[in-house]
Amino acid sequence: MSQQKQTPMGFFLDLAFNLVIPVMILQKLSSRFGETGPLVALVVALSFPLSFGFYDLIVKKKRNLLSILGFINILFTGSFALMGLTRNWYIAKELLLPTLIGIYVWSTSWRNTSFIELIFFNESVFNMDAINKKIGEKSNRKDLKKLMLRSTQIFATTFLVSAAANFFIAGNIFTDIPYIWTSTERAAIRNYEIAEMKKWHYIVLLIPSLVMTVLLLWHLVSGLTKITGLKMEELVNAEATKK
Repeated sequence: MSQQKQTPMGFFLDLAFNLVIPVMILQKLSSRFGETGPLVALVVALSFPLSFGFYDLIVKKKRNLLSILGFINILFTGSFALMGLTRNWYIAKELLLPTLIGIYVWSTSWRNTSFIELIFFNESVFNMDAINKKIGEKSNRKDLKKLMLRSTQIFATTFLVSAAANFFIAGNIFTDIPYIWTSTERAAIRNYEIAEMKKWHYIVLLIPSLVMTVLLLWHLVSGLTKITGLKMEELVNAEATKK
């Protein structure tokens, strides 16, 4: 499969269509359409990562990891609600997703192209011609590889920390709902808890990830300045910033 470079904007669009929007659909539609609401919401929510993933596979000839993760996340969340599973299943799911992302990002450290190289270190952000020329002149490609590896592992750590935070918060939000309530009432209570969890989810996972993205770009620019001797304005792709 092709491993095409992805722009930062492309990454965040992936995040929105594969994770954020499907979760919002699951929350908003579950309480509508009567007793079939949770099933309708699940089908509609699953269509986003499924169609996005198939588009990338057929048109771009590449697998979309976020589509796969988004599909699994929505499938688990929606199915858990339909089956009326206990709180422990929800807590485990909230721990699992960021952990899997963190492990995946960390694992790319040992590949030819690390996660940071794939997402940030490309022509859409940096002046690759100038950087490669300086790297060749100074013969310090090993230092560049170390910078990418370290940056990738730092980024992966943010997801692992978020997983631990998710586990703690989920343990305080999700409850075992008594069966004295009707199935519709239990679904409403669970959907409320899921909505509460997602509010905190954006705080402990998405916002720190965005902050870390900015800090990592600063870390990359600082590291590249030391390695290449180029100034910041020489490192950044000026043409890309004008688009």
